[in-house]
Amino acid sequence: MASEGVGLMRCLRCKSTLERSGKEPTRHVCSNPNCGQHYILQMQLVPVEAPRTTPLLEGSDAERSPGTE
Repeated sequence: MASEGVGLMRCLRCKSTLERSGKEPTRHVCSNPNCGQHYILQMQLVPVEAPRTTPLLEGSDAERSPGTE
């Protein structure tokens, strides 16, 4: 059972889920024993913009205690 927000890969032939074959890291096999379809997965790296960060505060709002000067 997949948790919320996690995608599943499905077989194009019978729509069953795909599982790792255990032989090669990129090879996946259909979980339906009657189908047996094999898939080789490829990964494509796509550049994305870095998340914008808020600028750091220039000064501190904290009060100084007498022992920290």
